[in-house]
Amino acid sequence: MSTPEISKAAALKKEFNETLTQVGAGISKRKAVEISDLPVSDLARMGKLSPAAATEIKGTGCKRLIEPVPRFIRASCEKVYQGKNNNFIVLGRDRPGSRFTGYGGEGHTKSGMIDLVVGRLGSNSSYAGVQADPDFEKDSARIYISQRTDVDDNFGLVPSPGAIRSTARASIGIKADTVRIIGREGIRLVTEQGNANSQGGLIQSRMGIDLVAGNDDSNIQPMVRGRNLIRALGAIVAEIDDLRSTLSGFVATQHDFNVKIQNHKHRSPLFGADTSLSESLLSAGLSTTMKTFTKTVVSTKMMAFNLEAFKKNFLSPSVTFPEDSYICSRYNNLN
Repeated sequence: MSTPEISKAAALKKEFNETLTQVGAGISKRKAVEISDLPVSDLARMGKLSPAAATEIKGTGCKRLIEPVPRFIRASCEKVYQGKNNNFIVLGRDRPGSRFTGYGGEGHTKSGMIDLVVGRLGSNSSYAGVQADPDFEKDSARIYISQRTDVDDNFGLVPSPGAIRSTARASIGIKADTVRIIGREGIRLVTEQGNANSQGGLIQSRMGIDLVAGNDDSNIQPMVRGRNLIRALGAIVAEIDDLRSTLSGFVATQHDFNVKIQNHKHRSPLFGADTSLSESLLSAGLSTTMKTFTKTVVSTKMMAFNLEAFKKNFLSPSVTFPEDSYICSRYNNLN
């Protein structure tokens, strides 16, 4: 290869590898076009193309794009449909890694598999001369369907109390940077109640739905059922209100007694006339009456108002204010 051809190839590589900044929190800067893993001979051939022909392989307008792709290690039982841009559909038997992994690698029957993958190895490795088995950690995005597989182990999922460890089960696993499931008329996640699983094994208990954020099992707790919670909180509010009423009754009774003590007189030994009021009791009585009214009577009345407001705001759906604080979801339900 002549020096001018090599220089032209290097210039083309520099042009294609121009770094663009992706917008979005938490997204690192990546090269918008990466062809550094292509052989220099391929780059040289690209450098010989006319400007019009070069435009045809730069991928704009979804035209043909030349990019490095790792070579997939195909098992003999597999039928592979491979696109031009690191995208694959593999029909074979269960294998989450090398040809000796999974139930397919162990020679099991009833272990058929469909593996849909884009971006083998993701951005974790150079593609230059790389051969790739399925990699459930590094591959960019995958939908994995298998008649018999250990899906939790395949994707490295922690255990959770509401779901048994899935072993040798018909499974579907979906993994990508982000996953969206969109239903124009609703979405239902249902665990079926049947007698047997796909392997003919007896289903001994009803299984639930576990939501595990961060693949972290350190503090998994059961979900709360909304209407039951409303009844429980309503009962607590009623008990608090009863306690408030009891306190109000006690305060009223105590106030009557305090007034009598405050105005208490004795009979004088002189002609049986009433004595004058006790200045200390009168002063203390007036002070106690004022404090009782301002700090207790007013507070208990305010408590009654607050309890009613709590029930209205949190325990009752509001038609007037759709964005209220009602603790139950208007749209989502669970059992």
